[in-house]
Amino acid sequence: MIGKQKNPDENPTEKNDAAETTVGVDDGAEKMSEEEALLAKAYDEDAKRAEEELVAAAIASYKEAQPGAYTDEVEATIATCQADACIEGRAFDIVDRELEASKIIALLPYWFRACETGSAAACSMIGRTYLNVSLSLDEDPRRGIFGDLADEEFDSHHIAFVQRACAIDESRLHCGAWADHYIGEDVRAEDWLAFAVAHLEQRCEAKEKDACRSLGYHIVEENIDRDLSEARAYYKKSCELRDEKMGSVCMRYAEMLYQGVGGDPDVEGAMEYFVPTCTPDSEYWKKSCEGDPATGEEVCGVPISLEAVDACIAVAQVISEKEGVNSIAAARINAAMCRRNFFEEQQIKILGACEAAIAAYTEQGDTQAVSGVAKRYCGSISSSCMMNGEEHETCKMPPDECRAKYGLSE
Repeated sequence: MIGKQKNPDENPTEKNDAAETTVGVDDGAEKMSEEEALLAKAYDEDAKRAEEELVAAAIASYKEAQPGAYTDEVEATIATCQADACIEGRAFDIVDRELEASKIIALLPYWFRACETGSAAACSMIGRTYLNVSLSLDEDPRRGIFGDLADEEFDSHHIAFVQRACAIDESRLHCGAWADHYIGEDVRAEDWLAFAVAHLEQRCEAKEKDACRSLGYHIVEENIDRDLSEARAYYKKSCELRDEKMGSVCMRYAEMLYQGVGGDPDVEGAMEYFVPTCTPDSEYWKKSCEGDPATGEEVCGVPISLEAVDACIAVAQVISEKEGVNSIAAARINAAMCRRNFFEEQQIKILGACEAAIAAYTEQGDTQAVSGVAKRYCGSISSSCMMNGEEHETCKMPPDECRAKYGLSE
């Protein structure tokens, strides 16, 4: 089994221009040959037998959970069809299209038969059904379809069926999603893991942006034992393959530049990504006025994504440290952060933005602005601390005390 990095806090600081410029120089055909050799090693006769047994057991379990799905008509059809012929007119993308549970229950006998007899598309649909939890059912929708399986069984069946789809389809069309999930699993077979990594590398070299993103992510998460400079290079490549240099992937790359993760810190380079994402005219903001946070001019509008929040906080920090730039720019950006409701993982960060805005406005003597931000700040303390385990210093201040501190009325 390929190990994980030993030190989760290690941030290499040596610049790796070669790695950051490109990821891999192997010839494409040679890389593909290596990938196929790794698959052949992982998908040996023992693996195939184990897979066949799992598919048979899954079918038996489903028949027991949904006996009504196997009518005489269904039994007659699946007794004579093979592979893709079994799912002709019965294939759906369950991720992008919401289906009623009864519809999926009726289709699964055909999908199981098709997968059992060699349809990669059917195996993929089954695997994603074991994974999908967004169907229109109460509680966990999968139990309404497959019966009362343990969570571990849903996970193992998802991996097994998507893995089969990957292995039996020579185009390897279904391997990307499987590889991304498999690399992140807690229990992984060394041969399969080696193939999964090689497959994503091949796809990344073929300029598939999501494959590059997956490699960067799994190196950072220590699911792949590589230097963080490689993660930085993969994130950079994934970002550069996108039409607009904004969004979560580019923000992760910018954060690595900003913090010096996987190479030397590069604040100016990071700002090339942070500033567009934080600009009111970008797709991540509600367009309400003109402004450029890089120059300290008027900034208004409210960010509409978590990426914009991270970007604006970084921009505000850099602006506040620059000589000759009015701190009003940083104050306004942080005040914008403070006006927004965010998901749980951002709440504490937003409290920090509120504090920075209050401090900047206080320094400028703008009491009206202080009161405006403080009102939002004090009102956010209770909910933010409740969701985040009281890990922020502000959590020690009751909301009433906060309002009194800033002279706010009840």
